[in-house]
Amino acid sequence: MTQPNAIQLQIEGMSCASCTGRLERALQALPGVVSAQVNLAAGTAQVEWLRGVTDTHDIAATAGAAGSSTTEQ
Repeated sequence: MTQPNAIQLQIEGMSCASCTGRLERALQALPGVVSAQVNLAAGTAQVEWLRGVTDTHDIAATAGAAGSSTTEQ
């Protein structure tokens, strides 16, 4: 089985727990994402994903569609 890759993103545009939950659900729904944990206080998202199923561009685009802008750390 392929080992998941991990990425930590700096998230901008989150202001409440509802934003955090919406972003986390959106990332977890992306095919190939194994796990996604969003931290409102730190303004970060930790995402584990499978290469060949999705990529960092798709992850960032999903975050953007959920209302947040991202930069990779």
